[in-house]
Amino acid sequence: MGRRAFLASLSSLLAAAGCGRRRFRSPEVVLFSTIGYLIFRDYVRIADPANGRISPYLTPYGHRSYPDGSARSLRGPAAVVVHDKFDGQQLGDAIELYWPPGRWRRVWYRPPGSPGALNISPDGGHIAAVFRPTPQDYQHIWLFSTGARPEPLDVTDLWPATGRTGDFSPHWRPDSRAVLFHRVTVPPGGGYATITIVQFDIPTRRFTVARPPSIYNFDACYGPPGTLIVREFGAIRQVMADGEVRELLPYGAISGFGFLDAGLAYSAPLNAVAFTVGETKLIGQPQQEQAIWLLWMADGRLQKLAVREARISQICFARP
Repeated sequence: MGRRAFLASLSSLLAAAGCGRRRFRSPEVVLFSTIGYLIFRDYVRIADPANGRISPYLTPYGHRSYPDGSARSLRGPAAVVVHDKFDGQQLGDAIELYWPPGRWRRVWYRPPGSPGALNISPDGGHIAAVFRPTPQDYQHIWLFSTGARPEPLDVTDLWPATGRTGDFSPHWRPDSRAVLFHRVTVPPGGGYATITIVQFDIPTRRFTVARPPSIYNFDACYGPPGTLIVREFGAIRQVMADGEVRELLPYGAISGFGFLDAGLAYSAPLNAVAFTVGETKLIGQPQQEQAIWLLWMADGRLQKLAVREARISQICFARP
């Protein structure tokens, strides 16, 4: 049996078992990857908010390593990092694009450093990626075109740093013309690291400070039109266009929500915010688990979607 025939058969088998598109009831689902403790391997999972059911994300390779990727829909396009890919000359990390089920695989770009979190733009034309160019460098954010062979734009280098800095967690504005990220800065003389929420406008290449430096600005993403969703330690807040701040999730509302958590995403079709919460379990030996939570903005309802004995590396919304 040829490779494509095998994959088609596998897709049919999973669909028949309830892992296909018929299973999803929500207009958008949560896509996330986990790293198990016993077997160091990444698995992509899908959580359906309508029924809380978890299922695998079938890719051209089946259930293979896909940490820190993003997708606009489960049928494509999707951007992923593939670790330790052999291209005939060297082992290293590569970025790949997928448009399942039409074009299964395209090796897209091998960066000079190690790629981390990715986020593909809503129009599918660009990818924002976090890189560590060399082991001595801090994280940079680069932008790539998904068209011809990309020439990356190093956003970090366009805004000179003061002290030691690293840029993290890019989020696209719905019109695909701006990227929101946070910059962690350690003062030249040492001291507490502060986090600044920054917007980079692509056409003008201008930076705007969306939230001033603070030790509590852990992450931010675009919310309903004209607003930002900000995760500040154990709280989630909405920043309105006029600067007014609304409390969506007060500090202490969820036990364990704080420093160890990563991941923040907003879904317009659901009008909900997804985020992760660390939960320490004392069974035999202490271990850190993470759960995915949804905050429904219409009524403030909280929904716990999934718990895994693993670390969740990134979450995003995707169309089924």
